[in-house]
Amino acid sequence: MTLCPPDIPQVVLLTHVDQVCHAVQEDVKFVYSSRILQEKMQKAAEVVGLPVSYVLPVKNYSSELSVSCNTDILLLSVVHHILQAVDDTFEDYCPPTPADASPVTV
Repeated sequence: MTLCPPDIPQVVLLTHVDQVCHAVQEDVKFVYSSRILQEKMQKAAEVVGLPVSYVLPVKNYSSELSVSCNTDILLLSVVHHILQAVDDTFEDYCPPTPADASPVTV
């Protein structure tokens, strides 16, 4: 059972992943290799009825005083995934017209 109609793109943000796994707390680059997080992502997918690929892990900037490149990359990859899902939905409902396909000249 999904929570929304099938024509609305859906993703699940699994937040605070650094609090679940010590390796990810040390370095967020281990987020996709952590067995603990893989199990949490699988469980979240089962609860909402979506594929695991729609469960996106996120480390929150909650108490850090400085930014981290790896955390930023993870956050930006999540934003990219969300935008890609929206773009795919728009392509399904608003197919390009021949005028849209022609190159723009300046």
